[in-house]
Amino acid sequence: MVPKCIPCLSGRIKIAIQEALEDDEINELLDKIDDCSGEIDIELCGKNKRPRSAYQQFTSTCMSGLESKSLKECAAEWQILKKK
Repeated sequence: MVPKCIPCLSGRIKIAIQEALEDDEINELLDKIDDCSGEIDIELCGKNKRPRSAYQQFTSTCMSGLESKSLKECAAEWQILKKK
């Protein structure tokens, strides 16, 4: 069974929105949204969301890592790993 998605925002995203908009109604809405855990900053739970493929997960991690490589570089690395 696929786990139910729960919409969430990270604390730093909530703070950025609050500081940018300075609106009490927005702040009340943000308080009702769960905080994301781990490395996720935002989860909006789109319809029929399929799980990420191994390729998507790899390129996402590769591009956001310490070296911040380009998609082209990460795709080339994936091809090398896939051949092994």
